[in-house]
Amino acid sequence: RPFRYQPHFPTAMLPAGIAAAFVVGMGVSNVLTDPFAPTPIRELPVVNANLDCARSPATAFCSADILVIGDSQAAMYTPAVRAFGRRHDLKVAQSVAPGCTPTFGARMISGEKFTAIQDACDDALRLWQAQLAKTSARLVVISARWELALADPTSGGFKTRQSFLAPPGFDGVPSLELSRRTFDTAFGDLLTALTGAGKAVVVVGQLPMQTTVGIICANRHTDSDEATAEACDATSLDAYRERAEPINSMLASLARERSRVLFIDPSSALCVDRCHLTSVGKVIYANDSHLNARGSTTVLRPYEADIDVLLTPSATAG
Repeated sequence: RPFRYQPHFPTAMLPAGIAAAFVVGMGVSNVLTDPFAPTPIRELPVVNANLDCARSPATAFCSADILVIGDSQAAMYTPAVRAFGRRHDLKVAQSVAPGCTPTFGARMISGEKFTAIQDACDDALRLWQAQLAKTSARLVVISARWELALADPTSGGFKTRQSFLAPPGFDGVPSLELSRRTFDTAFGDLLTALTGAGKAVVVVGQLPMQTTVGIICANRHTDSDEATAEACDATSLDAYRERAEPINSMLASLARERSRVLFIDPSSALCVDRCHLTSVGKVIYANDSHLNARGSTTVLRPYEADIDVLLTPSATAG
């Protein structure tokens, strides 16, 4: 089902340094207004950790048919999910926190530069664990920048790595092995709780684009030749195989263990012979680590029939 793309290079990305500083340093997301073009980014809305669906059932979070949860990498899919919802007369809402990996029962530990991000994530995790099962959502779409907790940092150690996962009561800096083991249990608990409450789940995996590759590629200009574009796409595929593919294998395994859970690997749409940064010559990345609306639609579109099946009454029955 993957689409095949021409390896032209994007020409309208945000400067990589600015994008990386905003996304990593301030925990913000692209908010897409134009359907396809890269657009300015702004802070994600604050999650109301005290929301109670029993007392406030009409709120967007509690009453939506489809909920999108996670971090800014989940928020980038919201425009595509909303377009899907409009076609099916379904209400869509998002509940996202910057840099937050959705889990139940795990403790997020962030580097010293990310205290505010950790506080926002703590609020989101409390809300999700207490209220997600009580919402009216028939489908929950989950995505995150999984590599932040599940991959080795590229450099600089704990101060530049955004987050780790640890069991409750753990003191110190967990190893990557412990972070992955904790995720395996805690994310599995989240999936089990949602499916046990009669909800279908879509898990969208790690993007093939990587920060180091993105900084190199996003700095190219309109006069880049085709050889440069092809080299950049090829490098992106190598980076995906080294860093993102193991993470997506882990996510796919957790999804396969449960009914009514669909795993989507973005590489199935974005990577054929290479991991392309454009679709038929049009840019699909908003910056070096987020898709624009064209890109998020490209990832989800091949799976719309599968999502339709998840939303049928027989599939979502408890």
